[in-house]
Amino acid sequence: MFTQVAGTYTTAAQIMCSEYSEQLVAQLFEFLQQQKIALPISLNFSGLEHNICNSSIQLSQLQIFCVTELDLSYTNQNLAHIVKTFATKLKSLILVQSQRQSEFDQVFKLTLDQLKYLNISNNKFQDHQLDYIIGKKSALQLVLLDLSYCDLTDSDLRKYSANCTKSIESLNLSGNFISAEFLRSFLSQKLFPLNKRWV
Repeated sequence: MFTQVAGTYTTAAQIMCSEYSEQLVAQLFEFLQQQKIALPISLNFSGLEHNICNSSIQLSQLQIFCVTELDLSYTNQNLAHIVKTFATKLKSLILVQSQRQSEFDQVFKLTLDQLKYLNISNNKFQDHQLDYIIGKKSALQLVLLDLSYCDLTDSDLRKYSANCTKSIESLNLSGNFISAEFLRSFLSQKLFPLNKRWV
């Protein structure tokens, strides 16, 4: 997981929290704190069954870590609370098939200044939620956005097409109910630079 050189750790860590018991994950974080590790860390809580917000893992204590990637897919966790803990340094957020879609309003109202990659595939959105992700109310400066298999239609995306062009370079729309005619119109807009990638 880490490479130690001259008493310091030099390799970023990816911590798969869902594969271990709550006790073992807590011990791992305690070790990281003792070693004063300040490397970029990827936390994967995907499919986690125990509630980390009511466990011996104290999220507030983890703010000392440079958590840049967070995966909360397929979980029934308190999404807003966890994302808020790491919001200032977060560059990648994965929320595939979230069981707490009702919390998306809170999550995307957070200040996520560093966020560049967002995967929210296999979710169902209400109009106002899309507005906080790619609409006029969005403060996100995403480079990669995955909206695949979200049951989106032409009308869902039509009013957001101009906003998608601001910073997004790669947009995954596969598995949605979008017509070829709309896609041609969507991609032919002068607002889209030629180097943008749309799937």
